[in-house]
Amino acid sequence: DWDEIQGWKIVTKVLVVDDHPLVIEGIESLIHSKHKDWVVTKITEYAKAENVTDLKMYDIALIDVRIGEHSGLSLAQKYKKRYKDLRILMITSFADQKALSKSKEIGVDGYLLKTTEINDLDKVILKILNGETSFPQPKIGSNQYNLIIQNQAIQSLSKKQRMILNLLSDGLTNKEISEEMYISEKTVKNYLTTIYKKI
Repeated sequence: DWDEIQGWKIVTKVLVVDDHPLVIEGIESLIHSKHKDWVVTKITEYAKAENVTDLKMYDIALIDVRIGEHSGLSLAQKYKKRYKDLRILMITSFADQKALSKSKEIGVDGYLLKTTEINDLDKVILKILNGETSFPQPKIGSNQYNLIIQNQAIQSLSKKQRMILNLLSDGLTNKEISEEMYISEKTVKNYLTTIYKKI
């Protein structure tokens, strides 16, 4: 039986780099629910991901924008230098225009929020494997965005406050923000009260 000759089968191989075990297990579960014969390699530590040398064996890499204290964008850039044909999809919890711009500059193939529906994630992966790119359409123009980030009140927000404001501006509810950031809905409301006072 041809299907039983594993050595001759062309199997899609996916590398997933994310420091959140729940996220990485969820992505693997999704992939296997849609494509039972795909092979998924999971890495949760930046140092191990940095030392991956056999990049040619992978068809696509899904990389978190932040891996602990390290930059997933920096890792993606290293991967592209080592093997320019590797397809890369950046994944992130936070809507960040700078990270999105940097992703395009590096030459990755896509950028996706972790709040994306399961079926949409699969569609994006297949789209990228098909040689296309996938980047979110901005909800505001670049001129408007520049005015916002130059606003001194925005600059005074803490990193976590900016994250919450990003998620809010991306259309997430308080409940969805609490799930994304692993904090209670009440804490989200408290953060928002402080943010509104500042801006």
